[in-house]
Amino acid sequence: MAIVQTGSVLQFAGLGSGNTGTVSTTITVPSDAELVVVGWSGFSATTNFFSGGSMTFTKGGVDTAMTNVPGGSTADWSGGMWYLVLPDTGSNKTLKWDWIGTGAAGDTASLCSVTFWKGEDTASPVRGTGTGGSGVSPPYTTGTITAASGDLIIAWVGGTAGAAEGTINSWTGLSLLSQITFSGNADGAWATGSPSGNTTVEATTGTNFADGTIFAASFKVPAGTFIPPEFTNWHDGYYDVELVSY
Repeated sequence: MAIVQTGSVLQFAGLGSGNTGTVSTTITVPSDAELVVVGWSGFSATTNFFSGGSMTFTKGGVDTAMTNVPGGSTADWSGGMWYLVLPDTGSNKTLKWDWIGTGAAGDTASLCSVTFWKGEDTASPVRGTGTGGSGVSPPYTTGTITAASGDLIIAWVGGTAGAAEGTINSWTGLSLLSQITFSGNADGAWATGSPSGNTTVEATTGTNFADGTIFAASFKVPAGTFIPPEFTNWHDGYYDVELVSY
């Protein structure tokens, strides 16, 4: 089984500049979801204000810390990305934030987007991560991400398009999943990719994006998962079909 999206992409806009807060208490998680991945877009004059902070999601009936994709933001428009395996499913789940230090974000137009997935290794979901950009217009390029055939790279771009809709128009190593509707100055986009090994990925061109950062993680399938022929090599009229070994 491959890692695939379940449910729809959610967006929560105009979240203010508070150092702590609640995105929503009424999130509905699909019944088959095994992974929640969250992206944030916002501005702060503090380095890693968002990406170094924390987010929690409902698991086991309580607010549970998500894991962040580290690095990626200077004192400029940026954001962060977090993930959590086996969240509680059903209605009225809660997502909260708590940024580093005690200061406030520099803009009230922050937005958050939430996605759900299934098919990943729930015991050890991520093989590698990468970030890049911040303070510049595209391209936003990650460092090398540790990855393998059968993985799924999920990437988030958090940035600003000013008071206009922004889009990421082309990607390298990725394909667009969703353009997020801008809110005030905040904007964002999701993309995914299927690596064959260690790689970099990139948000290559965009419209109206002035500042931003890409965050990406390579999610693993469980050990022993069958990889279809399209992920293997063709030799002498047949495919080398194999089991993945992690």
